[in-house]
Amino acid sequence: MSDAREAMEAQSKYIYAGFWRRVPALVLDLLLVSLFMMLIDALYLAYAGVPFDVAFKLESASNAFSLHYNPTRFGVWTGLLASLTYFVTFESSRLRATPGKIAMRLIVVDKTGGRLSMVQAFGRTLGKVPSAGIFWIGFMMAGWTARKQALHDLMARSVVLKQLDEPLPPDMLLSAS
Repeated sequence: MSDAREAMEAQSKYIYAGFWRRVPALVLDLLLVSLFMMLIDALYLAYAGVPFDVAFKLESASNAFSLHYNPTRFGVWTGLLASLTYFVTFESSRLRATPGKIAMRLIVVDKTGGRLSMVQAFGRTLGKVPSAGIFWIGFMMAGWTARKQALHDLMARSVVLKQLDEPLPPDMLLSAS
């Protein structure tokens, strides 16, 4: 099979993933990392013999309960390290996606459609800091850039693609010239 034909077949299975497709994936990923951070923080408190109410506060008001979590310094550092490890490992793996992205049928690839290197995934993950910086505008850029790239995608030379249920017909594909 020719390279041009393979490229056209691959192109017919994916489209650029826009902002609103990516938001639920990020929310799910942040929820998973947060739950892990809370678990590690709770284990740390138990191991250190510190009362749980240092980080976890259960409040009740008119038959409703709410749990407030205020992480310890250890929990914050654990969360940062867990986030970095989570995103870099999953996005540079053969899956090319975090669990949140998998749930939304998204993959992260480099500008040629290949898998991200760990260095590229690391840069992409660190690039999320300035993306979130000014009112999350860097993330919102995925809604108006031509290839639906957020600031951190542009910085890492990556794109996020959505897998289609059915391939696009050949007349809807970009020419392979």
